[in-house]
Amino acid sequence: MSSKQNESPPQIKHLRLEPDGIHVVWSDGRGSAFPYRFLRGNCPCAICVLEGTNQRVVFEKDVPEDVVAIDWMNIGRYAVQFLWSDAHETGIYPFRYLRELESVLGG
Repeated sequence: MSSKQNESPPQIKHLRLEPDGIHVVWSDGRGSAFPYRFLRGNCPCAICVLEGTNQRVVFEKDVPEDVVAIDWMNIGRYAVQFLWSDAHETGIYPFRYLRELESVLGG
């Protein structure tokens, strides 16, 4: 395991639900913005990604264009969970996964 894998990911310092998406300020000072549909379409839960095969079955194209997060909560000190306007609420987004998604967005 590399030393980078052993490092704890930055913590979320602030999270805001804005009209254009979810805005995060990390404990390392970096800022991230995630469009709602993108984040919902990349939900890592067992409904969206089959546990046995790790095959994604729900994609961004499958999510309503007008989906928004209507609430959120911290899950311990490692993740956040969102309640989506399409009633989906099972996805837990670990901070490390959010940072990976940030790189997909070009962050």
